Amino acid sequence: MKKSKEKCEMEAEEEKRKILFESEIPDALIKGGDLCIMEPSFVPCLQLLNGRFSFKGANPEIERLMEESEQRDPEKLKKMDGVSDQEMAGR
Repeated sequence: MKKSKEKCEMEAEEEKRKILFESEIPDALIKGGDLCIMEPSFVPCLQLLNGRFSFKGANPEIERLMEESEQRDPEKLKKMDGVSDQEMAGR
């Protein structure tokens, strides 16, 4: 008896929510589920390079890892937008 009462109450609440948001939320969004991807970091969203860097032999292990990643995907570095030499000189 108690479970059926709770079920009826839940259905009534769901119906109220549906009526309230019917005009604001399109049916495709309701039926389609989540259209968002949760990403724990904004690094892939902004196409940033990953964490640790080393220059001029400060950390040889990190430099070796950087070289390996450059060799795996050299086109990726060419595609990255950066600051031009002229713009850097102007700063």
